[in-house]
Amino acid sequence: MIHNLNSRLRLEHRDAFDDLASALTGAAARHRNVYYLANPGNWGDGVIRHATLLFLRDLGIPFKELNIKRKLEWLPLLGRDNLLIYGGGGAWCRAWPFASDIVKKACLFSSEVVVLPSSYEFFLESDKVEYWRRDRFQSTKYNPSSRFCHDMAFYLGDLPSRPGCGTGVFLRTDRESGGDWDPPANNRDLSKEADSDSDVDAFFAALEPFERIITDRLHVSIVASLMGKRVDLIAGSYWKSKAIYESSMLGIKSRVSFHEEPSGLLATATVSV
Repeated sequence: MIHNLNSRLRLEHRDAFDDLASALTGAAARHRNVYYLANPGNWGDGVIRHATLLFLRDLGIPFKELNIKRKLEWLPLLGRDNLLIYGGGGAWCRAWPFASDIVKKACLFSSEVVVLPSSYEFFLESDKVEYWRRDRFQSTKYNPSSRFCHDMAFYLGDLPSRPGCGTGVFLRTDRESGGDWDPPANNRDLSKEADSDSDVDAFFAALEPFERIITDRLHVSIVASLMGKRVDLIAGSYWKSKAIYESSMLGIKSRVSFHEEPSGLLATATVSV
């Protein structure tokens, strides 16, 4: 099926997004009402939300976006003959396990739930739920019935950006940090600066001045790669980054290198804009 997908979408990603588009348009056609509920989280989750809204609008699916913070507003809207599209992310793991509880509650108010591409260490078994995974490796092991599509952020496609200069360091300062190293003085944990409801223009603007990005933040690496930046992606404590790198970046037109540890990267990281 041919869909009105983003014209900037990379060819290597198009088939998977076309599969997801077919599934969603088919599911939407089976229901009277369609709702989208973003996975709550940090600014990286805001990038996922931004790309998902673009995707749904490109498909022409009539939908209403719900907000998890306003439960009294959205719970009464859900019921029989309704489809809930739950946003993708990393909240199906031991460190961040809350997505399962949200989807379990959503099943009480919806006749069908589609979980957009996520990473899984576990999942909620329900005949109401269709799962999509964002890697071809560990998530397949933990949720074997899930279907593959790239992380929704890749739907943004090639992003316009000036070449930039110097190196930007954007390392985690939370429980998913992959090591006991001290971030350099010029570090900026960008994803912690806002949440999933925030506009992403400033997120993009923070990366644009640089030619090279060093990060262990998945969505910093994805956005920077789509901008054509040189990216050094360092593993975190959660396997999702490596699995998504190998599923959606390795061998594809990008300048991303993956590192299990900094290995001297931080010692040479200086900034010049």
